[in-house]
Amino acid sequence: MKLGPKALTHVTNCIKQAKYRLANELMVSVDTPTLKYCLQADPQLITHTFASPKWCKQYGDLATQLTDRDLLTQTSDYLCGHSVVTLTKLVHIMPPMSEEQLQEVVLADKNGTVTLLLHAVQDPYTLGACIQAAEWCGVRRIVCKDCTDLTHPAVAEGSAGAIYRNVSVHKINSARRLLEGLETLPTFGVHPNGMDCWRQSKPKDTPYLVIVSGTQLNSTEEFEGAVDTWVSVLPRQQVPLPSVATGVALQALVGEDENSVDEQTVVQDFLDTQALVEQEKPEEDTVPQKKKAWQLPRMDDCPNLVVGGRKRRPPKVNPFAKIRKVQAARRMLQAIKRRKRSIRRQ
Repeated sequence: MKLGPKALTHVTNCIKQAKYRLANELMVSVDTPTLKYCLQADPQLITHTFASPKWCKQYGDLATQLTDRDLLTQTSDYLCGHSVVTLTKLVHIMPPMSEEQLQEVVLADKNGTVTLLLHAVQDPYTLGACIQAAEWCGVRRIVCKDCTDLTHPAVAEGSAGAIYRNVSVHKINSARRLLEGLETLPTFGVHPNGMDCWRQSKPKDTPYLVIVSGTQLNSTEEFEGAVDTWVSVLPRQQVPLPSVATGVALQALVGEDENSVDEQTVVQDFLDTQALVEQEKPEEDTVPQKKKAWQLPRMDDCPNLVVGGRKRRPPKVNPFAKIRKVQAARRMLQAIKRRKRSIRRQ
């Protein structure tokens, strides 16, 4: 099935610009592993899939899982250079909510649920990795302040499909106003000069917040007076990536929670990921081919070769050998020119 000019313009705008994705309430992914993660999480999230004929031929098993009305064949030139583009619904990215409404949602939760606050994470791959780490540690509520666009294709790719699963992402305008209404809750912030996160006791039977900032050195000024305890995930004066800080801090502060993923699920996810990686590798010929003469290793490439009972050393390279050859060639040309001149004079 071919796309018309208007449909192609719509797809191109959704790939390139965030305002079209937000206006149509769509997320975009432009790689095959993300499409596989979305199919595993919930196939009903996929609205349309645009693929090139080469992709349909290479991944025929995935093409059969998509209905005929969703699979539209098109060349990659019309898809901004991508071989497959998937449009999904914004289900786990919550609609805009005021700080007061989000305060009521957090305070109404009596199960001790952890809320992760991400501040100023501008790289989409890093934001996706933070979401993946939170989902792995059992955190289901994520709040973003001054972060990059959540509908960017790199966010879905960096999260390894976690944004399609049991995660709800909220976006707020003022973190200070949110924290003012949650003063009664324990709050932890990640900073290089904080206390060791593994020595902190986890609050029980009460919700609490964990704050990770993309600018960790300036986070004390941003959240001054709103954070109860500053913790560090690495030795003093070392600033980790936001994704590393999120994973280590949540693993230390959340620990074995009833909402965390059990060991069997983690092992199964690891095996599924390894299977996807193996499928991406190109098939190699099992029949060994005879190497040609120019493919065999030279003696100069084998410094540890033993010849005649003695270890052969690689030959020494003279750095002036090439210069001397050039000088000799120039002298030869000058001699030939002088010979020609003498012949002409005679």
